[in-house]
Amino acid sequence: MICFDALTSYGPYPHRAAPERWSLADLVADLDHYGINGAVVRHAQCYSHDAMAGNRRLIAELAPYRNRLFPCWVVGPHHCGDYPDPRALLEQMDAQDVRMVQLCPHRHGYPVQADFLGEMAAHFNERRIPLLVFNGDLSANYESWKRLCALFENCPVLMADVGWGELRMVDGCLRANPNLHVLFSRLQAHRGVEWMAERHGIDRCLFGSCLPQMSGGAARGFIDWSLLKSEEVRQFAGQNLARLLKVDLKTLPETPPPADELIRVVRSGKAVPVRVLDAHAHVLDDGGCGVGTGYMMPDGDARGILSIYDRCGIDGVSMMSWQGPVGMDAEAGNELMTRLVAQHGSRILGLTSVDPLHQDRATMERELEICHLQRGFRGVKPYWPQNGILYSDPAYAPCWEFANRYGLYVLAHISFDAGGAQSVVEVARRYPRASFVIAHSGGAWGFAAHVAQACQACPNIYAEITYTPVPNGMIEWLCEHVGADHVLFGSDVPMRDCRPQLGWVVNSRLSLADKRKVLAENFAGILARAELPGHVLPPIFRMEPSLSK
Repeated sequence: MICFDALTSYGPYPHRAAPERWSLADLVADLDHYGINGAVVRHAQCYSHDAMAGNRRLIAELAPYRNRLFPCWVVGPHHCGDYPDPRALLEQMDAQDVRMVQLCPHRHGYPVQADFLGEMAAHFNERRIPLLVFNGDLSANYESWKRLCALFENCPVLMADVGWGELRMVDGCLRANPNLHVLFSRLQAHRGVEWMAERHGIDRCLFGSCLPQMSGGAARGFIDWSLLKSEEVRQFAGQNLARLLKVDLKTLPETPPPADELIRVVRSGKAVPVRVLDAHAHVLDDGGCGVGTGYMMPDGDARGILSIYDRCGIDGVSMMSWQGPVGMDAEAGNELMTRLVAQHGSRILGLTSVDPLHQDRATMERELEICHLQRGFRGVKPYWPQNGILYSDPAYAPCWEFANRYGLYVLAHISFDAGGAQSVVEVARRYPRASFVIAHSGGAWGFAAHVAQACQACPNIYAEITYTPVPNGMIEWLCEHVGADHVLFGSDVPMRDCRPQLGWVVNSRLSLADKRKVLAENFAGILARAELPGHVLPPIFRMEPSLSK
């Protein structure tokens, strides 16, 4: 499969986290590692320094790689003198074979109006120049997207850096603007590519990784485990971008062989050949796809989730409802999980929702006893972000006492500051037989450092990875600083699609032994500590699974 990436950049920039990859050498090495044949590239200095100087620097520095790296210039209105007038700009672009440009209205301080962009639009429309625009540079505003697409009516407009929580807005923009296309680096909505392709055509969906900041392996998840037809997958992976830029994909160089057997297998389109357990998942009611907010989660029920698990190779999951932790209706959420565990008990374990804001101590204790002692649930799911009660608050004591008594695990969402991690340390020290799994530990470099300190302080604290930014190199960093035996795979499905999260781990630079730990073995060890009389773990969740692939 030839992969042609529409969204990469490199170069120094302000506020970079120290471990974050940033150089041209990093980008080239990552393209090779992730099996990406070619890419459109921007220079980061175009955002924190003079853009045209950054554009010229980009041309000089890409010279050795022009067989696979295609420059994208950052441009803007010419009226103040910092950019050439449109005719001169196009002449310079032609001289350097620049086939795509980026506009940054918000960052460069101009509105999307003909007074600023009309002359540029007139020249660009004649040439059908592809335009890259980040959603934030239009303030995530539907009307701004309509104005921009109308001004550049003959140009392909590429919407980038839009998130899975904005699916409804993206759908509306695509319906209103036939020249609009969408990139999927952060648009990790459940079945997002397939959903968009069905509604708007695969020719308007483009592969983009946001390398080297984001994981190219995560971006590949929508390619390697696609639910689309083979020809549609090839269009998404590179043909659509090649068509827009008039690039012959056959001229792009081959990439080195995959780093290990696991990567080789999934690059052939097959499911992960080793055991995978998802430590962090939600589920909607049967037939559900919405949750009462702007979030859309197509096919977000158990059937839809398990069908994607089958495609990519996730064997088992510990799952909670959406209604319980997020909707703050814990008992209704627990009832849904009871039904799903009864239907899919070989693959789904239940997490109990508890909420001291709406439940008194007696109610929580009764719910814990029913869900764990009668139904065999293995974990507890409080949700501080919705009720605002810190985990160190005495109101949670019944939960921690119960988890400690029976060796259960707790999936803990916390604030992304040092105080959030410290609150888990305080509780974990008091309840050493319980396991505390910090959710979204891989979401940001600063937060990962706080989680690492917490894991180092208490052996019963673990780091679960899932989060949309999928920082490139984060999995390796966590395993180095926390220990590969304390890092867990989780997807947060169906808020996010599980495939980018799984691709993030599978395509990492970890050893195969450490990948096995992160993907399943560590979580199986946590589950094995629970002592629930009369309840036995299904085979796939055991330390030595009797079910093999």
